[in-house]
Amino acid sequence: MSHLTEYPFKIAIPLPTDADIGAEMATYLREKGQNYKDGRMMLGAGSLGVPIIELARAVFRVDGVDPKLREFICLRICKLLGGVNPWGPNLRMLDNLNASTAEKEGIQNDGPVTGMDEEAQLIIQATEELTLKGAISDPVLEAMRNRYSDEICRKYIAVMCWYNFFNRYLISTRVPAETDEEVIEKVGDKTMPA
Repeated sequence: MSHLTEYPFKIAIPLPTDADIGAEMATYLREKGQNYKDGRMMLGAGSLGVPIIELARAVFRVDGVDPKLREFICLRICKLLGGVNPWGPNLRMLDNLNASTAEKEGIQNDGPVTGMDEEAQLIIQATEELTLKGAISDPVLEAMRNRYSDEICRKYIAVMCWYNFFNRYLISTRVPAETDEEVIEKVGDKTMPA
């Protein structure tokens, strides 16, 4: 039931240093990205870094997307793909969003997710289909359209797509987990990272 805390790989791309990303980007990372390791790795991609971080920041501020469901999406994808980095910060944000123990344990299940209400189950089913099959099935998309407006459906799907990119990037570059101390310092009582 638990999540990974280390990658099962031997080769990693090292986190870029402040010298690698330059003083201006190092300042940007501290001001806009809370100095998270994921942001540091993204800034190491050169001119792609800032737009990726700005998209990440936007995903945390999407009107109509429930913040708790957003975190469920991120962590379920992380679980399905074998991610390491999001567990500390995103579980902390779930605590700050008053997620129950059953919800937090359910999102980490190796099998079907448990402990969720009907709405969360629907979003998780869509997330799993998109992550594992590349698309949401007609019955699940129809259920989403019956529950939400088309605009909100588009927003949830965009969030699911973002977290697929995000988790796959972190796993493929091997961004390490934030330490417990870093999570407390960077997340604290916030419901979004930056």
